Amino acid sequence: MGLSDLFRSKVKYHEGLPSRERLVRIFEEHLLPVLAPVGFTFKPKELEFVRERGDLQHAIEHYANHRNGGTSVDFAPRFTVRSMACRKWEKSDGTELPTGTIWQGSLQDWPGIDTYGLDYNRHWYDLRASDNERLVRAYVGNLTGLVLPRMEAYGTAELALEQLKSEGRDHTAQYVVVACALGQAAEAQRAFQLYAERAQPHLHKPGLPERLERLREKVNALAEN
Repeated sequence: MGLSDLFRSKVKYHEGLPSRERLVRIFEEHLLPVLAPVGFTFKPKELEFVRERGDLQHAIEHYANHRNGGTSVDFAPRFTVRSMACRKWEKSDGTELPTGTIWQGSLQDWPGIDTYGLDYNRHWYDLRASDNERLVRAYVGNLTGLVLPRMEAYGTAELALEQLKSEGRDHTAQYVVVACALGQAAEAQRAFQLYAERAQPHLHKPGLPERLERLREKVNALAEN
């Protein structure tokens, strides 16, 4: 921050608009030009940027504070990678709200982020209290420097499988389902064995034995093809 930033008045984008409309305008003018060239489209109603990568969906979501109104305009970003194969599996498995999420993060998860405009726990951006130009610049920097490279690690289902494995998450049902979706029978069998071993101490939980058996049937069906 230069000396001129210390003494200038805070820049406020679209300060006269209702809070939600103000967020939409700011996202359209400052985030969309950065995210559209890498495949994202903007959904104004949901305050969400999404792109499709084969079986995967990348989402940059923004949650508006329920206290927003007047000059108060806060938003919290969250970043998600979903697998449509996993969502289909969750739905068939009776999950109440199937999402297919295989990775999710927020700015709280990263060291070294530009914290300008964020509250003390790095969760909410506060447009009312902050210079909007600096806030947007900090947020865009966090997106391009941290979030998008992380999402690229989940750029395809194959890369997602490698990433999950490198994180030690190849014992999860999601990993098994993605391996099945890719037709990787041997990998699905290996991961299912890990999943089944970890599930053993918890088989008293309602629905888990049945879920384990359904996943076993899915893996065996792939092996038989």
